[in-house]
This record gives sequence, structure tokens and C-alpha cells, in this order.
Amino acid sequence: MAKELKELKDTSILMMGFDPNLLKKGIEVDAVARHQKYASGLKRLDIIVFTRSKIKQNDIADNCRIYNVGHGPAAIDRALWLAKKLFRRHHYDIIDMQDPHVAGWVGYQLKKAYGRKYKTKLEVHFHGDFWNNKFWVKESWKNRIYNKLQKKITKKADAIRVVNPLIKEKLVKSGISAKKIAIINTPVNEAAFVSGVVPEKIQAIHLMYGQKKILLFVGRFVKAKNLLFLIKIISQLKKQRDDFVLLMIGQGDLQDTLTTAIKANGLEKTAFIIKPQSHLRLVAYYQAAYLNLLLSTNESFGKVIVEAGMAKTPSLASKTLGASAIIEDKHNGWLVDINDQNKTLEKLNYILDHEDEAKRLGDNAYEIFLEKYGQQKAFARVNEFWYKIINDLL
Repeated sequence: MAKELKELKDTSILMMGFDPNLLKKGIEVDAVARHQKYASGLKRLDIIVFTRSKIKQNDIADNCRIYNVGHGPAAIDRALWLAKKLFRRHHYDIIDMQDPHVAGWVGYQLKKAYGRKYKTKLEVHFHGDFWNNKFWVKESWKNRIYNKLQKKITKKADAIRVVNPLIKEKLVKSGISAKKIAIINTPVNEAAFVSGVVPEKIQAIHLMYGQKKILLFVGRFVKAKNLLFLIKIISQLKKQRDDFVLLMIGQGDLQDTLTTAIKANGLEKTAFIIKPQSHLRLVAYYQAAYLNLLLSTNESFGKVIVEAGMAKTPSLASKTLGASAIIEDKHNGWLVDINDQNKTLEKLNYILDHEDEAKRLGDNAYEIFLEKYGQQKAFARVNEFWYKIINDLL
């Protein structure tokens, strides 16, 4: 007798991650809108987040609630306690962990506790290039511990989601079954880019910075983004020309360090830190920018490269796994070796001097990324993967 397949509308999922944007109100918040879309096809979606936000809970749909357990070692115990409490109520079909380390460890404990009783499956995400990455391992003592932990958790996972084919390749070479790995990029909401932004908003941004060419960084202010290297490059570029500004949109642990570095290099009128923006406001910055910069030491995907491209703004990125999978050098953007100071400076000067080429590559990025990374396609791939997980089809 053939096995009766379970539908997603009868499926409950418990997610765990780190995105503080899920605690914000309003459909203009991209992360909220994305998870509302996920929840719309499920019976239940609950999400536990580790953040420093003071907001403890956020109901974003009738069947979707966000719980904030705080930050730090004690938050791990709170997350496990809360997850077990929720499990007794909802009997989740999938535990969807947004990383193979902290969230992954909690998911692993839940799998041991409830996997057999409720036939719950463990799904682990690789949103970063963590696997056998020497740059990442050297960043902190915690990463050396996480590197060992992820190998145990990944082998026990029923399913693995990566955002880059090169990460899948690394996992398979380490003995992980290719059948249980899906390549699914983070959904990018193309609607705001396609519909466009009011020109007056873009012009207002240009006027604010004296009509100079805008070099843009968007992301977390953390070590992996290599922002002190970026400041060093901008300091050298400033000595050679004065037709640009650097806008850094985001927040994170290195914000005070960046502020100090900007002052130490005399860049107060060249480099500006801007707080995180709503999705629609961020689109305006992307469209106002001349060039997007992502000079990280490790990236698994590089969503900001895609977002910039959908605004017809090309990117200069270091050759991380993520950027290398998205950018075809000199066709839809530019690539440079990680931490290559001379080549990066040389490339920046070239790009600033060749406006026609920058526009052509921005147009190419728009056409390619819109076709390849649109939100609806990503949603369809996520739903297909979940369907295979709950029905043991991997």
C-alpha cells in the first residue's frame, strides 16, 4: 500500500535564528513579509530568535509568532526550555535551524527529545561559508568550537539548506549525502526594485552628499565583513581623488570601532555610518549608489549583491564563495582577491573612472539577478524542500 503523503498545509515548523528584524512591526519590513509568506502555506510557524532587542514577542500572522529569548549563553537554555514547551503544544514536523552552531545545537537536542515520538525532522541552514573555512575559524576562539560542533550536528541533520553550490560541494566532499542538501538562495523581494523608487527620494540622497558618487556598504558591522580593511582602502582612495563618499548602512558589534577608525583616518566628511533602513528606504539607497562594496573574508551568498543588482547598481566584491557564485567578473560586477589592498584600490579607481562600463554591468546584473534570484522562485524551492523533508523523499 502506497504511503499517504502529507501536505504543507497540515505541517507545523519551528524555526530558530538571529534576525532582529522579525521583531519589527509592519509589512514594509522585508524579513517579516518573507516569513508571513512562509506561514501562509503552513499549519503553524513559530520562530525563536536570539537578539538584544527589548521586544519579547511579535505576532506577524494568526499562525506565526516570533519569540525573543535574548542574547548570550543563558539565552541558549531559555531557547531550549521554550522550544520544549512549544513542542508539547504543537508537535512540530520540522525543526528549521538557521545556523549549524547555536541554533543547530538546540535543534539537535530537540531532535533527540522528540524526533522519534513525533517523527520530527531536523533541517540545518548554512547561511555562511563556515565549513572548513580558515578565515572564519581564525576569527575567534568561539568559531574554533563551532567548527567542531557543526560537523557533529550536520551529520545528524535530516536535511541541509545552503545558499551556494560551492558550499554544497564542500559538504559532499566531507562525506555528507548530496541527496539531503538543497541549494536555495535567501528570497530577494524584487517587487520594490521593479516598481522603482520615487526619483525625488534618490535625488535627495545625492544632494545630501554633494552629488558625489556613492560607494555603498549594507550589512552587519562584524569582523567577517572586513570593514576595517574597507576603511583602509577608502583612506588611500581619498588621497587620490575626492569625487566619492562611502555610506555604510547597518549596525553591529564593530560600530564604535568603525567610528574611531573613520576619525583616525580623517574621513569624517567622506565615510558615513547610517542606521538600518526600512526595505523601501534601502531600495532608494541602492538605486542612488554608484557602486556596492562587499569586501568580506567570507560570504556564503551575498544577498546585498543581488539587491544592489536589482537596483541596477553593480558590485565590487572579494572572491568569497558567495560572491564568486553570483558575480561573473567584468560582466555583472567585479571580483578581487580577499585582502588584496593594491588590486582593490586599483579596481576602485578604474570603476570610478569608467561610468559607461559601470552602467553596463549594472544593467547586466539587473537582467541576470531578476531572472535567477526572484522571490517567488525561492519560495517555491523552499516549499518543495519542506514537502520532501516531511514525506521522507530526500
